[in-house]
Amino acid sequence: MKHLMFVIFVFFFSCSLEKKSASQVLARVNNYALTANDLEELLHPGRRTENQINRFINEWVESTLLYDAAVKIGLNKDRILLASRDRFYKKILGSSFIKTRTQGKVMITEGDIRDYYQKNKNSFYLETDEAIIRHFLSPSLKEARSIKKTLTGGREKEKTAELFTKYSVETKTVKRGHLIKNLDVAIFTAKGKNIIGPITSAGSYHIIDILRIKNRGTQRGLEDVYDEIYQRLSKERDAVLVREVIDSLYAASSVFISPNIQIK
Repeated sequence: MKHLMFVIFVFFFSCSLEKKSASQVLARVNNYALTANDLEELLHPGRRTENQINRFINEWVESTLLYDAAVKIGLNKDRILLASRDRFYKKILGSSFIKTRTQGKVMITEGDIRDYYQKNKNSFYLETDEAIIRHFLSPSLKEARSIKKTLTGGREKEKTAELFTKYSVETKTVKRGHLIKNLDVAIFTAKGKNIIGPITSAGSYHIIDILRIKNRGTQRGLEDVYDEIYQRLSKERDAVLVREVIDSLYAASSVFISPNIQIK
C-alpha cells in the first residue's frame, strides 16, 4: 500500500527528467534524479533524521523504478489509470478546499469536555482489566534482583530516582491480553503484590512495579478519557463545519441530479 501511494505521488507530480542543476544529486534512476532541493521540498523538516532520510531515498528509488517501468509499457496512457488519477486529484483538491474553510475554527474548551463527560459518563467503562505499572528490564538476573531490592528496601528517593533514569522507566497503562503471556499472567494475578519479578522472557529479566490494578467494568475518570473526548468533539464539530461548507456550495451553485437514474 505504501508503494502504491508513493507511485501515485510520483505519477502525479513525477520526478522531472534530470536537468542541469547546482543541487546535489542524492539518487538517480535512469533519467530521473532526486536532488537535495527536491528533498527539501518533499520531506518535512521534522522528519529528517539520518534514518528517515535514508528510508525516504530508498522509497523514492523503488517507487521511481516502478514508475519508470510502468511508463515504458505505456501504463501512463491507460484510460482507467488516468481516470483514477483524476478522481484522486479531485479528492485532494476538495479536501484542501475544506481545510482552508474550516482550519482553526473548531474551538473546544475544558468546560465542553467536562460537560460531555458528565452527560455520557455511563458510557466510559473499562472493557478489559488494566494495570498502571513501571517496567524495568535487565539483561542479567543479578541486576534484576538488585533493582527489586532497591524498590522494596525503602531506600532513599535518590537511589530510586537513579533507577528510573538509568532504565528510562515511565509510568504506563497496560491492558490484560496485550502483553507477552508470562508478564500478563504475573501482573494480573499479583493479588496485592506491588513489585513482582524477576520474570524471565527472551533472555531478559523483568521487574514490574504495579501502582494500580483497574478491573473490567470500572468507570473511567475524566483524566483517563480527556483526550478521547477531545477527539470525539473535534470530529463532531469538524463534520458540522464541513456540512456547512458543502451546503453553502449547493446554495451558490446550479446542481442537477436526475430522479430517473437507470444503469444497464
